[in-house]
Amino acid sequence: MKRAVFLPCFLLLTCFASARTIPLHRGGSFPIPDQAVVSADGITFVRPGDTKPMTLKWQDIDLQRLAKQNIDLEGSRQKALLTGEKTVLAADAPKANPYAEFLAIPVKVSFRPKETHQSRTEYNSVTGIVPQVIDPATGLVASQPGSFFERGNGRTISVAPIVIVNGVPTGGQVPLIQPQAVTNTTSTRSDTTVNMTRPALDTTAAGFLELISDDSTGSSAPLIRELREHPHVFTNLIAALRELQTQTPDDSAPGKAIESLQLLSRNGAISIEAQRFLGRFVRHVQTRAGVR
Repeated sequence: MKRAVFLPCFLLLTCFASARTIPLHRGGSFPIPDQAVVSADGITFVRPGDTKPMTLKWQDIDLQRLAKQNIDLEGSRQKALLTGEKTVLAADAPKANPYAEFLAIPVKVSFRPKETHQSRTEYNSVTGIVPQVIDPATGLVASQPGSFFERGNGRTISVAPIVIVNGVPTGGQVPLIQPQAVTNTTSTRSDTTVNMTRPALDTTAAGFLELISDDSTGSSAPLIRELREHPHVFTNLIAALRELQTQTPDDSAPGKAIESLQLLSRNGAISIEAQRFLGRFVRHVQTRAGVR
């Protein structure tokens, strides 16, 4: 009599939500709370509002259906019967979003040191006015006080300094031509070393793909060329995309992203089409990950 009353009571307990439902021997199923204990006697749990635990006996459960529907719980039942060890059931941890996990993958790159040498020459010019006069006795032209230069062969003859008073030379010499402007130029050369090493990248897969997919500026192409010197970056990201592809078999975008990364990792011209697809792919993954 007790069993006849006991089972209908089970069938009425459908007012609480549960991740697990237990198939009953006489048909139907019974939901159990997330917190339960599996023992050799059966599944013990506390119903909402009750103060004492109750046990759903194994003989009241359809064990064949249980083995097909809940492999983990069936394994716990067998262990309890064979070893007497109890298993505590808890709420299943929520599955992580594979798209969110991919976006958060860390990407770190330290670039090789690069230097360039630059030379610079500075020129300084000084212009002076040198009066020119002629000595009537010798026919020589003076370009500066104390020196005369013979016309024709450029031979220099030192004579007494010429004194010019109010623009008129003394000593019997008279001006022949206008004063001559003379420019003296000196040059100074300096050599400097400029550090051209690119700052290290410390970002995520999302940030990395955004950097290399931006073809609106001229900065992404040089970055991609330098990244080709670090092929492990592309290899690791492609491996992560293959894992995402496995976890999301109905989504073709990860496969196309792999092809785009492979194109960008190869030497040669940079495919703008591949860049733009990766930009669209980031937005696609962010949408699937619930990122706004």
